[in-house]
Amino acid sequence: MLKVLAFIYGIWNLNSRLTEEEHCQVAEGYSIRRVQEGPESCTYYVEGEREASILAEFSYLNDVVVYTDSFRKWTKPYGEPVSDFEFAKIRSRAIRYFECWGGEVSTNDMTLKSDDDLKAEVEQAGIPYEELPGGVIHYSIDIDEERKRKGGFFNQ
Repeated sequence: MLKVLAFIYGIWNLNSRLTEEEHCQVAEGYSIRRVQEGPESCTYYVEGEREASILAEFSYLNDVVVYTDSFRKWTKPYGEPVSDFEFAKIRSRAIRYFECWGGEVSTNDMTLKSDDDLKAEVEQAGIPYEELPGGVIHYSIDIDEERKRKGGFFNQ
């Protein structure tokens, strides 16, 4: 019950905490923005010309898990490694930002699949793909053809 009351209080004060956080971000020369894209939302850390995606998972009571491996490389410029100093800075700023939502913030340091892992998997499955600018890997399969193909996804 206490958790639900804390959630309601957190929602009640969310806008004022986000406004205060935005002032801190401007003063420190960066921004963290959440973009709603259909049912999904993405979080971006932007500092100057550089941008990093932050993978975060919310619970229904606004507890947040931040996947730290998601911002080990910059998305702009694509694939450039984030230095250890920059990583620590982004991590602490992301935690401070997500604390605004009123729930508990934790980090998960598990290694996420990379683009190279995905390319290896589709190559191993015999699925043709193309790599588009910005690191986008485009592939498509026909479900009926995949069911018929020996060694296809449904035959494993």
